Amino acid sequence: MLRNTENSYGTLHRAFHWIMAIMIICMIIVGVYIHGLDAENPAEAPTKLALGALHKATGMVILLLVVLRAAWVFSGPRPGLPDSVPRWQRIAAKSLHHTFYLLMFAIPVSGYVMTSHAQKPVSVYGLFELPMLFDEQNFEKAKAVFEVHETLALLLLALIVAHVAIALKHHFYDKDTILRRMLKGE
Repeated sequence: MLRNTENSYGTLHRAFHWIMAIMIICMIIVGVYIHGLDAENPAEAPTKLALGALHKATGMVILLLVVLRAAWVFSGPRPGLPDSVPRWQRIAAKSLHHTFYLLMFAIPVSGYVMTSHAQKPVSVYGLFELPMLFDEQNFEKAKAVFEVHETLALLLLALIVAHVAIALKHHFYDKDTILRRMLKGE
């Protein structure tokens, strides 16, 4: 089934979840790796430039996917949590999911703002180039936005780790269907 029901996640919801999870985790890893490369080192500069272009393009794809995903997810039913889940955990789960959407939106937007301040174009895989948001280069603002971008990405990573731990706790300790619904649509 393509759409969610009151009891299970549909195929499209699960595809969005897993594809974006893999993309985001890879983006964080690549972002950390890029940050460690020295643009002044002739041996590292080409790799930093190439991976940076790939990182920016993929970030814009993630931004598009998060908008599409949010439109899809919030337009239909979402499976409820089992009755055994306490109210405070239901509130925490809803808050966590809303925070995920906020971060998945804010991180690529902050990356785009940062590169626009630096006047470094964003080419989406060579297909087209996004316009600069600002007319003048401002490295101080670019650096400040980079700090926000990096902090949000690390926060997202921490929340992903917590999310995985909670899902595993539900599966192995509580023995409920929460994880199976996202894996198999049960």
